[in-house]
Amino acid sequence: MALCTNVQRIFSSPKLRCYEAAKAFSCANQLPLTIEPRIQEIDFKDWDGLSYEWLWQNTNNPSIGDFWQDPWAYTPPNGESMTTFEKRVESWWNKIVSSPKDDTILVVTHGGVIRKLLGLALSLPYKSTTHLNCFEVGYGCTFRLSIYYDNNGVAWPKVVF
Repeated sequence: MALCTNVQRIFSSPKLRCYEAAKAFSCANQLPLTIEPRIQEIDFKDWDGLSYEWLWQNTNNPSIGDFWQDPWAYTPPNGESMTTFEKRVESWWNKIVSSPKDDTILVVTHGGVIRKLLGLALSLPYKSTTHLNCFEVGYGCTFRLSIYYDNNGVAWPKVVF
């Protein structure tokens, strides 16, 4: 996997589907692995594990459509609010970019987190569904961010293709 060259450390969501892949890569390459709860997927609670088809046909007040139209106004039943989710992911991101580093990290996480990280890296507006609707994040996909630090220590992230 070309994206995984020169990795010095790994961060993983504690969710099993991420942790197992991160642990295997960590062991195979003898790299330190940090389990990071702030990069786990939004907690859909009552909706977790249900297919989108089922949710489209069986949810109301709020419906899955309400949530996707305005996730800041509608929270999945007993789930995590979008505001809480975004603050959680952003706190991790801010820690990562807070001081210049010259290392390569591998982050094993989920689609919602990836969309939020892309939104942060590209300075997309808050409370906008742009980052939710414009990026198709398939299962097992990869992407790369490069962070340049200027002479004042300010981080300038960019998406690398």
